[in-house]
Amino acid sequence: MTHIRIFALLMAALMFCTLFAGCSGSSGTGATTPAANSGGVVIPPSLDGKVYAASFVELDKTYEYTGLNAGVTILDGRIIMPAWKVYNAGTDEEMHETVLISVSPDGSDIQTLPIELPQEGQIMGLAVSPEGDFWLQHSIWHYDEKTNTSSSEHYLRRYAPDGTEKLTVDLAQYIDEEDYFSGGTFCCDAQGNIAMGISDAAYIFSPEGKLLFILNEGGGSEWIRDLSLDKERNLLVHMMGNGGWELRTVDMEKKDYGETLKLPERFNYNHAAEGRGAYDFYLSDDYLYGWDGEKEEVVPILNWLELDVNSENIQNILAVGEEEFLVMAYNDTWDLELIRVYRTDPAGTERTVLRLATAQGVSQFLKSAVIDFNKSNPTYRVEITDYMAATQDYAAAVTNINNDIIAGNVPDILSMGDRSKGTWIAKGIIADLYPFIDADEELSREAFVSCVLSACEYADGKLYEIPAGFELFTLIGRESLIGDVTGWTMDEMNAAFAAHPGKTTITELNREMALMYFSMIMRDRFVNDADGTCSFDNPEFCKLLEFVRSFPEEIEYTPSGVRQVMEGMALTYDVYLHDVDSYQFYDEALEGDLTMPGFPGEAGSQGALVMPNESYAIAAGSPNQAGAWEFIRHMLKMAADPQMHYIHSIPSLQEGLDAQIREAQTVSYDVDGNECIRSSWGMNDVSVDMYAISDEQLAGFMEVIENAKRAVSYDEKLFNIIAEDASAFFEGAKSAEETAKVIQSRVQIYLSEQR
Repeated sequence: MTHIRIFALLMAALMFCTLFAGCSGSSGTGATTPAANSGGVVIPPSLDGKVYAASFVELDKTYEYTGLNAGVTILDGRIIMPAWKVYNAGTDEEMHETVLISVSPDGSDIQTLPIELPQEGQIMGLAVSPEGDFWLQHSIWHYDEKTNTSSSEHYLRRYAPDGTEKLTVDLAQYIDEEDYFSGGTFCCDAQGNIAMGISDAAYIFSPEGKLLFILNEGGGSEWIRDLSLDKERNLLVHMMGNGGWELRTVDMEKKDYGETLKLPERFNYNHAAEGRGAYDFYLSDDYLYGWDGEKEEVVPILNWLELDVNSENIQNILAVGEEEFLVMAYNDTWDLELIRVYRTDPAGTERTVLRLATAQGVSQFLKSAVIDFNKSNPTYRVEITDYMAATQDYAAAVTNINNDIIAGNVPDILSMGDRSKGTWIAKGIIADLYPFIDADEELSREAFVSCVLSACEYADGKLYEIPAGFELFTLIGRESLIGDVTGWTMDEMNAAFAAHPGKTTITELNREMALMYFSMIMRDRFVNDADGTCSFDNPEFCKLLEFVRSFPEEIEYTPSGVRQVMEGMALTYDVYLHDVDSYQFYDEALEGDLTMPGFPGEAGSQGALVMPNESYAIAAGSPNQAGAWEFIRHMLKMAADPQMHYIHSIPSLQEGLDAQIREAQTVSYDVDGNECIRSSWGMNDVSVDMYAISDEQLAGFMEVIENAKRAVSYDEKLFNIIAEDASAFFEGAKSAEETAKVIQSRVQIYLSEQR
């Protein structure tokens, strides 16, 4: 775990990013409008009116599919890829055999090819030569239990289709122990040369297995991400260059890079595939693009989300023809699917489309939730409008979404960010969600973790947003130093700090971060959202300014904040609890001497802050509110599923937290009857081996939840006003009282403008 700081950390905790939407196993929607598209990407309409569709096949679980990033190809109309054949699965006698398999494009008729590797290991790369031979990069790992040491062997092997081994090259003569083989970096060009990624470089071998030259030897500021081929099977190098991500050709005669292709600014991708027809090659991120070599431009072809394909889970893309692709991708339960993408006539749908708008980008969790909902719900389908991706600027995205809402283009579901929340509530744009919960046949208010609804409740007693999950933002310290504190006022916190002169109060906070944290933490004390007024011109805010001035302008991060608290160098440190394990980590690190006082509030009632994760609202004027609620409850249930890998927080539903707790309480033993380590955590210079959580630790975690009273409310514009005017006080040009009056005036104007 790395403790990331300042605004980026807060915004990352409040919102996640990236995009998607689609139709299960049938058809996608084809061309889209700019408003309904991530990144402002517009897919050109097809001349024949056809659209892309997708069909899904889950592959045979007799095999475990390995080396997919660098080891899938098509030969004679069949998919060839490496795998482990599993024998006696799930038993003490489970065995794995490394094989090459051949699969028909519909996922049926799996055959094992007659290639027998001399030793066990794994195929890390697969390519087919112009003559139809198989090139393999084969790695074998050894572990000596007596000496607790490991070693490895790496080979380049060539086999005829009948399984005859033609060539073996021991790669030990070219690599060192610390070198590694890069996924997605193994291919064979039209002349039969093999290109292989090793560490940050590309090694080019002749058809006879002789090393011809090395690209990017020594690495430096550049590194190779992957290797691929164009439609003429010429080598392409995808790399991080001095100017960012670049795509370069290779001049085989000069044994060096050729030209650098002109990709659009900020263009990134996850996969590349050989071209067909009009396209020299394909690149993929949230979309699939074709490179038109004559025009030297990237052409968007399809939106993965509209096909119910999560681009984050794609392992390989194979172009069968110019308008047909085979995709290997994992679903959310980590089962491998074979997806056929093809062009067809648009299919009609009777489902109602729900529009979800976000100014924050689209997270992996939201992608998964939308895809799962669209595949399973017979009545509704969610489509996403991502205002952030079109500009890559949060402020511009907020402006654009608000302009659309003002113009009457109100979506059914809104992803909640703090900048517009007060305005949307004041203008009646979003609905109270309590009536939806109360009318739900399965969910009730009691179904939620105790702190969630009350913390997210607005000043008027209504609930305008529901998060799928949440984190707890709090201070930690040693109970032996600051006492058993579950909540404190500013005066009580200062008194605890004053009792230990010379010690750092809150470590790893500079003055700017401290001002941001505490203006956010104590916002509700000075801002009344219900009537749009503020009260910064009071002694308590002046006291806050004095406290913030005690922090240094610059700080050092060594040793880590946790280590400083462990060793008594610092009294407190701010942390994020995103599951039961994170509480146990801090308790183990402090040897049971842990207290979590939270942040100061009125009458010591603040406790930890709830940081909503994946929080959504329903538009008050939406004609599809019933469908919008169906999606939100679907999202809540997904986040509570222990198999969901993308939420990374405490689920808002109690059933999800209960599942986390059961896992944390699970005890397992080794053959000698000793309790096994359940998980190992590390944070910078602190590492902890954790066993099943104790009753005392679990009670401590639940106490933090019970004492969490309020959700984080971060307003960037408000903070900027405070920061601009507080600088004069920090520099000694104004008193705290003078500064507070200026801030009061400016913030009041800002709040009035928002209503």
